[in-house]
Formats: sequence, C-alpha cells, structure tokens
Amino acid sequence: MLEYRTRQRCLKKRGLPPEDVASGDDSSDGEENFELALEQSQHDADVVKRLRHRLISRRSRLKKKRELVDLARTMHTLERQYHALQSSFPSLGHTELILPRYQHHPSSDPALVKQIAYRRLLQQADQLRSGNITLQHAIAKHKTFASSVQASISSTEAWTLEHIHAMTVCDFVSFRPLTTDQFQAKLCHMLQDMASFNVPNAAHANVVDGWTDRRQVIGSRVNMVATKSFPANVADSVMERTWAMLTSASLLEQILPFLRKLDVLQTLTGPQGRHQQAVVVRRHFEFAHDDPTKRRRRRVVHYTTLLLVWQKLEGGGHVLTSRTIDVPITDHAFGVGETWVNECFQYVQHMWLLYSIYIWMAIL
Repeated sequence: MLEYRTRQRCLKKRGLPPEDVASGDDSSDGEENFELALEQSQHDADVVKRLRHRLISRRSRLKKKRELVDLARTMHTLERQYHALQSSFPSLGHTELILPRYQHHPSSDPALVKQIAYRRLLQQADQLRSGNITLQHAIAKHKTFASSVQASISSTEAWTLEHIHAMTVCDFVSFRPLTTDQFQAKLCHMLQDMASFNVPNAAHANVVDGWTDRRQVIGSRVNMVATKSFPANVADSVMERTWAMLTSASLLEQILPFLRKLDVLQTLTGPQGRHQQAVVVRRHFEFAHDDPTKRRRRRVVHYTTLLLVWQKLEGGGHVLTSRTIDVPITDHAFGVGETWVNECFQYVQHMWLLYSIYIWMAIL
C-alpha cells in the first residue's frame, strides 16, 4: 500500500495521470478498485485481512511481471552489445586492419603502433568478457524471478482454493440495489406465493408450545408451515419488537447466537400507503467446522439476503413479510449435509393474530 501511494505521488509530481491499480493483465472489470473501496468500507478484521492478502498478492505478481519485462529488455540490449563486440573483435593476425587508424600517429615506429593496437584489442576483450558476465548474471536473475513468480502464483492458487468457500459465499459477494420496479415485482410475487401456499392438513399435526407445525416433503424439497394465534391487542408491540429484532444485529444475536454480522444494505420507499417500511438486509452466519482438526483455524460462513417489508392493513392489521432474494451460487452443496433455506414469514391480524412461517428448504 505504501509503495502504491509513493508511486502515485511521483506520477502526480511529473504531471502524469495517476496509475490505475485495476489496469494490467492480472485484473479485470475494476476488481481491484472494487476491493479497495470494499476494504475502506468494512470494519470486520477478517474481511480486511482477506482483502489485503488478495491485493498484496496481485500487486506482487504485477510487480514481478514488470521486473521480468525490464530484465528481458536488459538481456536483449546486452545480447546486441555482445554480438556487436564479437563482430568488432579483430584477430591478432590481422593487425594491418588496425594500423591504418594510427598511420597519422606522431611516432613512425611500427612497433609502437602495433603496441597501441594490441592494448586497444585487450581493452575490447575485457569489455566483451565483462558484458558476457553481466549477461550471465541477468539470465540467472531472470530464472530466479521466474521461479519466484511461479511459486507466488502456486501459493495464491493454494490459498484461494483453501478459502474459496468463505470468499465465494460471504465477504466478497457484491450487492446491487433494487430498483423500485424490482422491489414492487418481488413484493407482489412474494405475497402471491404466500397466498397460494397450501399444505394439506396432516392427520396428526405437530403442536409444540401452541405452534401447529405441518410439513410437506417433495423429492429434495421440504415445505413447512407453522401457525400460532394470540390476542390482537398485543399486535403493535409484537410488530415493533419483531422489526427491531430483524434489523438489529445486537437484538438478533440474542436469538441466533451463531450470527456473525447483520448489514442493512438498502432502505426502500414506494407509493404512499402501500407499505410502511422496507429494507434489504444481509445476515452472516458462522459455524464451527465439521472436522475437529480444522475448528480452531477455520470456520464455515454462510450468508443470506432478505427483503423485509412491514405493511399496515386498512382494517387496522399488520402484514410483516420476509423472504430471501438471493439464490444458491452452485447446484451442489459445499459441505456435507448443507441445505439452502428460502424463508418467508407473515403476520396477519384479524380478530386474533395469526403468525405463520413458510420455509422452502432445498437439500442440495
């Protein structure tokens, strides 16, 4: 980072345009600029550490590539000098080629002229020997740098492969804000799905602490609905506490101890009277690794993005809906027994308040 800033200041003093860190063969589509902005906006030490590791690795590779190009140019120059010296290297048996250069020498002694030519010949031989040694050093340095670059690439690939799960499904997933039309379409689709959701009544429904639980299994899909009724006079307080819990990490982690982070990504607005509040939140869950030998140094992180909408009905009731708006990155599970949960719940107030949870779970 310090080297990058120093290079930028030097370019500015020379009147040159600032260097774009995303330009080069090793980055595309402004990936590094995005990571720099993301690093400045994050307050999670693990996220910043991973981002800096990726930035440092990328810049190291780019620097070594530039040094390899410079070395190649130096080697080319030295080779040209080497061939030029070879072609101009005279033979001791052909001193007559050198003598005309000294025919106007003050001394007319042929022996002195040959001595001067011989000394010049020795100087050219020394220069040629020195150039050859420099060329050999440059070749050795080039091979060392090539090996270093290959080792760096292998190390980066190994690190990326080891941390691909966390990099893919957690900290490096960008969010593009929803437009008003997208929000309205998702909300309408959500309400239609919930209205049409119908699980046949089971002969013996599970009842736990007042909750009626019914489930439907179709292939690798599990549909579940749970309902509970309670007095309508507590609806307002239930709505407020539930909304606060869903949008506050400090409150939600009391219920979900494995919550790692909760971010409010976007606050949405719509036509007056259509809804009261709507936000998009992202929740990060951190779980211990299945392998006991890896629990200390590595944890599994999952994320889910939710659209939360709190509406007030004309009859004085409330509808609070929540549904995941992202989809699995792959069709296959990353870990053993991993599942993908598409959760959606709704409060509806009538004479009594009916609380329903609809969960669509895909066992990948």
